[in-house]
Amino acid sequence: MPQPQNVFHQFITDIITEAGFTDVSSEFKTSFHERMQLAFAKRLGIESVALLADTELMAFEKMLEKNEQPDANNIYNFFAKSVPDFDDRLLGIMKKFRTDFLQNASAVTTKA
Repeated sequence: MPQPQNVFHQFITDIITEAGFTDVSSEFKTSFHERMQLAFAKRLGIESVALLADTELMAFEKMLEKNEQPDANNIYNFFAKSVPDFDDRLLGIMKKFRTDFLQNASAVTTKA
């Protein structure tokens, strides 16, 4: 699998473009992209942690205690090992985030 941070960066870029945010300043685009990545990371974290059994949750907490900012690859590998069909679940989380974002963007641009 490609580096998770690269996949997620491109994912956010694609949905921002799909939503039509193309004729904005580069400063706005950069700032908005960063906020979207944070929002996606929060959702991904919440939904992924909910998939862990108690023993895996304890192991994940220990991993975080050892390194407050673990590498994205290590996190992905942990979940891929701990959660059956994690790649499919990850795709589902990404699709839902995309759908939610595009629906909200559509509602905002329709009102404008």
